[in-house]
Amino acid sequence: MFARVCCFFLIALAGGYGSVWAEGSAWQASGPAGPGASVRAPSHPAEDGLYSRLKKMPYLYDNKDAEFLNQFKLLLTGQYQGAQVSPSGANRFRKGSHGRENEWRRLQIGFEAVFFKNRLTLHSLTNMGELDGMYKVEDGRWRRTKTDWSIFELYLKYKVNPSFFARVGKITSKMTAEFRETASELKTLERSDLVNQLGTISSWGVVLENPRQDVPVGWEASVFLNDTSDSLAHEIRFNTADNAFAKASVHLDARGFLPGEKSRVWLTYAHNFTHYAGRSLPEDSYYSGLGARDVVAVDWVMSRGKFSMVTELMSGFRVVGTSLGENVYGLAVLPSYRFSPHLEGVFRYQLSHGRDAVKMYARYVPAVTTYPKWVSTMNSFYFGLNYYFFPEDPDMLKLMAGGEYTTTSGAPEGARCFSGWTWFAAVRFHF
Repeated sequence: MFARVCCFFLIALAGGYGSVWAEGSAWQASGPAGPGASVRAPSHPAEDGLYSRLKKMPYLYDNKDAEFLNQFKLLLTGQYQGAQVSPSGANRFRKGSHGRENEWRRLQIGFEAVFFKNRLTLHSLTNMGELDGMYKVEDGRWRRTKTDWSIFELYLKYKVNPSFFARVGKITSKMTAEFRETASELKTLERSDLVNQLGTISSWGVVLENPRQDVPVGWEASVFLNDTSDSLAHEIRFNTADNAFAKASVHLDARGFLPGEKSRVWLTYAHNFTHYAGRSLPEDSYYSGLGARDVVAVDWVMSRGKFSMVTELMSGFRVVGTSLGENVYGLAVLPSYRFSPHLEGVFRYQLSHGRDAVKMYARYVPAVTTYPKWVSTMNSFYFGLNYYFFPEDPDMLKLMAGGEYTTTSGAPEGARCFSGWTWFAAVRFHF
């Protein structure tokens, strides 16, 4: 599979790589202040260049004036990465891990079809299987993830009017600002630990919303199931063994009371009807709900010129997955600066606190070491650089490198906690 993806890029590069590097002299953030408030360069005039070819390649049909089918587009999202965990003290690596991993972090294929003069959209995205994805080291060998060949997203979206949309199917729940960004749009290699702990990626549900960010007030109301599965066959059985969660959100134009040329605030509350609050999850569980019984979040997203910033405040009450902890609180601050059309610097500080209720993200430190996964306090500092091959669409193809220093304390029974670095390098693409 890796060879096939490499061939795709080699064929594309052979079509005219040199024509995409013409850069405009003036560029800054454009569009409403969405998650991450991406800074995009203006379009380049080289219409016959590599960028325009790649941009048009996924479209198999495009006719906005047709009565039935208006557009059909193929989707491909991927990230191949390497990571190295470097503890400050004793290594305590799991047997066979050596503290590092190289893997397809994600590889998804799908399509999007638009009908009836852009009123109805069918969207599908599937996690590809048979890859060398890594999850946890056991007895010196990596255990595969549970997401091989599973549905990531599959939903119908209907536009009632320009300010009212309805979606039904398997949907990303967008609990916080970092989850309102797709995986390809993220400026860091991973979302914040507390965002991953309290949020959920995608679940079966119904969403009613006004997502527009060019209006003073927008909103969302949704209900999602708490269970998923590891196979396509079981996905469509709508597993309801662990009930559901409901979410309500309001977002406001904040330019009148907070700084930024573009500035928006989200207020979100979710209640989880789960019996796992205050309990550990079974090993064979396919629980995919929130990380607590009640979750409250306040997000602020702003941008000014080449600078943008995301600030998130989060609380989770009656944490899911442990019987020791109760509540968890935290924040994440993610500023970024676009040094040039191709290069952006990213920093993130995150803090989480709650007695025995803070969960480290399972993919890195807990996957390759024996340090405690549940702690009471975590501080983390991320430094990264992103290189965008196509400034017109930064998320189409980019190289990412970063390092994150994390220090934790307050593990159950006084166990020694992790402090140290995690280093990342990745190539990420989205078509």
